[in-house]
Amino acid sequence: MNVEQLKLLAQRLRGVLERRNQPIGHSQSLDEIAALPGLRNWPEVLAFPHRVAAFELDILVAERLASRLKEHHAVDLMPRALLGVLVGNGTRQIAVQSINPWDTRKSAVYEVALESCEFAYMRVDASTCRNNERVVVVVDAQRFLSHWRADRNGHHVAEANGNPSTWIHDYKFEFAVDGFALGAANPVPLAQVGFWLKPNVRRSKMSNLMGDASEPSTTPVVAFTDGITRTFWLLVQGAPSFPVECSRSEAELLSHWCGASGVAPQSVAEITGMTDDSD
Repeated sequence: MNVEQLKLLAQRLRGVLERRNQPIGHSQSLDEIAALPGLRNWPEVLAFPHRVAAFELDILVAERLASRLKEHHAVDLMPRALLGVLVGNGTRQIAVQSINPWDTRKSAVYEVALESCEFAYMRVDASTCRNNERVVVVVDAQRFLSHWRADRNGHHVAEANGNPSTWIHDYKFEFAVDGFALGAANPVPLAQVGFWLKPNVRRSKMSNLMGDASEPSTTPVVAFTDGITRTFWLLVQGAPSFPVECSRSEAELLSHWCGASGVAPQSVAEITGMTDDSD
């Protein structure tokens, strides 16, 4: 860890506190983030760079920061969610279980940290077939959005190029609000997406003839099969990452271009232990 990285974490912390209606200024956020390496304020960060270099961002230092924020701002943040927001990936699988007692199928349940340091809950359900072909990829929210917007001729161009102030007016947004409100008792199903390298039809004939590498022949793009509105909700809530479902043939590409750091794609069969009936 270095000073510049701490500045980035201070910026993310400001976003957290704004979500909790406790806005703070730039200088104050720097003083608060000094708690991570166990220092009192930003001047001490600059005075003891070896302390900054030595600490690791883990649940223990997140607990220390959460404690300081509670003391200074009377805001009670869950350290695990705070850690997820700070590191940029607050998604983790927390259970494999049957959602309904009468259903023998297993579901993998995911905990998704939001910028407010609360959690949303999502799931992927095993079925009687294609569990090996269905893959879960944890995506970085901003990289995912960027590649959705990259498809300038896609079916959902207007939606992709919206923002939180427009997404909340989607005609199904209230259904997403109600769905996520059920929490861990009934997690929301993952969005189903595709990912492919779309040919650039505007590539000039001269570029093709000359083999001009500066004008790429394809653009990596995201497309939705299902789940746009629930993705709007996650983006509006500032989730730094979230899980999506895609086909095995597209999982490696999706993970390469949009995946959260350090999280490998996994098939539904691997996650739930439920293979296809034909296996």
